[in-house]
Amino acid sequence: MWGYFIFDLGNSMWTGQPVTHEIAIRFELSMQVAIMATIVATVIAIPLGILSAVRQNSMTDYLVRGFAIAGIAIPSFWLGLMIILGLLIVTQSWFGEPWMPPIQFKSIWEDPAHNLAQLVWPAVATGYRYSAVATRMTRSAMLEVMGEDYVRTARAKGMPQYRVIGIHALRNAMVPVVTTIGLQIGVLMAGAILTETIFSWPGIGKWMIDSI
Repeated sequence: MWGYFIFDLGNSMWTGQPVTHEIAIRFELSMQVAIMATIVATVIAIPLGILSAVRQNSMTDYLVRGFAIAGIAIPSFWLGLMIILGLLIVTQSWFGEPWMPPIQFKSIWEDPAHNLAQLVWPAVATGYRYSAVATRMTRSAMLEVMGEDYVRTARAKGMPQYRVIGIHALRNAMVPVVTTIGLQIGVLMAGAILTETIFSWPGIGKWMIDSI
């Protein structure tokens, strides 16, 4: 128990290496998934949230809100399975030969193309769920800001719409959105357990499943 408090967890029965070393190398890989998923979520969420707010109560708004609700409702591990099946079916029908993400891990320093080909799909599967949360937050923040006096004043002065949205509204609306996205990184680390297992990504999540 004393070793637990001083971070001396002994050696792994499988590899003979210190357990803290095993955790450290896998934590780095899980963090890589979390950062990539955060980038995916941000790239998806912010444009969709702005579009939904600008076209409030239009068909576009309804579609974006449906996309966000689906992202919250769909489990990331199920989406991962559907991505793999979809890739197999599409590549089989288009190219005559099925293709799926590589399952043998290679470091980004060893083979960047192989590493990203394996990383991008778990990042998409995990990031989609959190893009839904960020999309709803962006939409709400933009709607709140666009009703402020300074935005109405900018429009009354004849400022172009893209400047009103991009300079005056978006800058102030990003404060809660950035906070939400930052807080999601820890959640992404925890939520990648099954996704890492499905895509054979050797992070903390897959290591925990293998250990169990």
